[in-house]
Amino acid sequence: MSIILAIINVILMVILFLLLAVLLLMLIVLFTPIRYNVQASYVDKKLSYDVKASWFFRLFSVRALHSEAGSESVFRVAWKRFSSSSTHENELSGQKDEAHERESPEGIKNKGFIKENLAESKPSEPEKSEMKSSTHEKRKEEKTSIIDKIKDVYDKFKAFRELEIDYGGIFKEILLMFKRIFKALKPKILLVDCELGLDSPDQTGMAIGAVAVFKSSVGLDHPGKHNIVIEGNFEEEMLNLTTRIKGRFALWFGLWPIIRFCFSKSMKPIRKLAISKIFGNRKNRRRNNKWTSSKAT
Repeated sequence: MSIILAIINVILMVILFLLLAVLLLMLIVLFTPIRYNVQASYVDKKLSYDVKASWFFRLFSVRALHSEAGSESVFRVAWKRFSSSSTHENELSGQKDEAHERESPEGIKNKGFIKENLAESKPSEPEKSEMKSSTHEKRKEEKTSIIDKIKDVYDKFKAFRELEIDYGGIFKEILLMFKRIFKALKPKILLVDCELGLDSPDQTGMAIGAVAVFKSSVGLDHPGKHNIVIEGNFEEEMLNLTTRIKGRFALWFGLWPIIRFCFSKSMKPIRKLAISKIFGNRKNRRRNNKWTSSKAT
């Protein structure tokens, strides 16, 4: 008896250890911040950027570089480093090699061989008719499945219309949710220098005004840390941009506003409908299974 109790005690201890390990891993994933640093420029229709991101005390890190010379991406896990790079010179040499292979006599022979194989592999007329009938049947099946899906969506929206929903409250909650998410993801440093010109001077002025309103409403007008300068070019259509973004964010602070939105008062009828649909279907399935099993016996 004492041996059985000891075995049960060991099993319980192992289960408890596994649960604690899973909980610790979840806490690490949710609350360990991801640090990022972005430097980018788009001047005279030429893009260049340098993006860095690291997680868990730089145990995992990513870096991506791009300029006129080429591009490079590096991914590092602990001491192992994985990188890939490409330059414009390599691309041009590869294109030249392909062109040389096509112009060579061996390439011409290969082309003729491919053409002969294609001519031999062409299907006959009865095979074509069979293929057409099969494709026609497949299209019919796809149409019926799409119609069934549309009917299911319509039935769901029919139940949705019968609810007493406060659309104004939901809209306010959505705006509040996005504001909280942006505050959680807001960078510590945001420097933008932009020269913008759209199709017409009116559109350019409206775009500059919208950016100014967004900047003041979100709180990106902090001097030194956040500096967004947009100059309008009212003569020609253009975009010149240089930016630097630096900050960090944790997954939990991005998920928490979504959880708060789902459990808000305005979402209560929708939440009840979703719960009834999920658990109601499960109850109906259990009843059907019981009924079929009793009928079989």
